[in-house]
Amino acid sequence: MADINHPQPRGAPVRILQRILVALALVASATFVAPTGPAQAQVGHDVEICFPADSENGNQVIWNCHLITVPKVALKPGPWPDECLSCPTYVDFLDQVKPWEQWEYLDRLGQGLFLLSRAKLTKDPKLHTRLRQRATEQFLLSAETLHGTGILLGDTGWVDLQNDKVYGDNTLIPLGTHLVEGLMLMQPPVPGDPTPQPNIDKAMHHFNLALKELEILYAG
Repeated sequence: MADINHPQPRGAPVRILQRILVALALVASATFVAPTGPAQAQVGHDVEICFPADSENGNQVIWNCHLITVPKVALKPGPWPDECLSCPTYVDFLDQVKPWEQWEYLDRLGQGLFLLSRAKLTKDPKLHTRLRQRATEQFLLSAETLHGTGILLGDTGWVDLQNDKVYGDNTLIPLGTHLVEGLMLMQPPVPGDPTPQPNIDKAMHHFNLALKELEILYAG
């Protein structure tokens, strides 16, 4: 599903360039073991994850939705509500940024998850590294938009996009928790923090765990 009411993209902050380059160097140095034989991507299934974003007038919720690729989908996956078996998952964050900045960090987060999910499925080591690098860059840009204000987990559950109705579900809290941890670790370091490499590595681990939660959920 395409994003709803997508604003024009904004340029990447210049001050984050050095951190992105460090992250890309770190990812490129990671070892990826691929099976022998011709390189090819595994067939996956695209599912949706949505994030609610505030409108500028504060009276309307705009859903920022992204496709994520999972290895398989069961006939009746996860604890879907009976009223909405096709509802995508949603994660709501509590933040202190302006509406247009909120949309930007959620959009970057969704793009990063999509790229990372594709990286996990490919059997081509070069493509894996390339996709993971691009995902890392999107996560860094997402965290930068928070301006160090922090982020907390709000509600989690399922959303009926056609009827603008949500079904809360606490079983999705681990998914949201890993996303929050990943974004917090991707924040630019403050004085006294270690070099960014360990934080970036830990953040990517949390984003991978978030995708694992989705994979388990859709596998039934």
